[in-house]
Amino acid sequence: MRAKRRRALTLIELLVAIGVIGILIALSAPMLHDARRAAGQAVSLANLAGIGRTFEAYLGANDGLHPVALPGEQHAVTLDGNMTFSYGDRWAMAWHWAAVIRDFAPWEDHIQTWASPGSDAARRAFEEGAHFIPDYRYANSFVASPSLWTPQGAADAAENPSRYLQRVRAASVVYPSGKVMHYDHVMTYHRRKQPRLSDHMPDDPTPMLFADGHAATHLPRDAADPIENVLNVSWWKNSRLHNTPEGVFGRDY
Repeated sequence: MRAKRRRALTLIELLVAIGVIGILIALSAPMLHDARRAAGQAVSLANLAGIGRTFEAYLGANDGLHPVALPGEQHAVTLDGNMTFSYGDRWAMAWHWAAVIRDFAPWEDHIQTWASPGSDAARRAFEEGAHFIPDYRYANSFVASPSLWTPQGAADAAENPSRYLQRVRAASVVYPSGKVMHYDHVMTYHRRKQPRLSDHMPDDPTPMLFADGHAATHLPRDAADPIENVLNVSWWKNSRLHNTPEGVFGRDY
């Protein structure tokens, strides 16, 4: 008995099958992107929560004073310690915070979680000896007197800067659940160019760490409008989260 021969697909049937597969792929791509973004966001929030625990321990060991580079200090910014930065631009603590707390939080133990998911910042620091800049920015509000971000401070600080360049105590934060301390500046897990607001802040839901230690996602555009830091000549002198009205006496959300 002869076996039945299978009928081969016609060209039209093959093209239809390819078209159906293409449609299914097109429909699933946004879902895959959303899933990847959600996973990256979850990891970033976990990283921020870890930074919160590190800062809580640092504050407990340093009389409740937030970290800041002080005159005369030098801090290593590479794993091998061959490159350092000296006190100069106080506002660069936005990324130099990792160097200042290095003796308390060894980079070998923490650096992987100070990089946004998908970022190569930690890899480059380990493999290439590159200058390490954490992807999580530290709000400038925590390195100067709250009065700097008031109308009086805006008018007076340029003439009397030392009055405003004071260290901040954790106990000074009036609204710890509403004041952002760190945020994910790059969000590499989006795998696309990061849209920015006019003040250079991300224009996407952004993982943030608040002063009370909780991490959550918010839109920077919804944060309190900034008051210009007249002592900062850099691009983030008008950025939200860094320049919260009344500094740590105020709130971002």
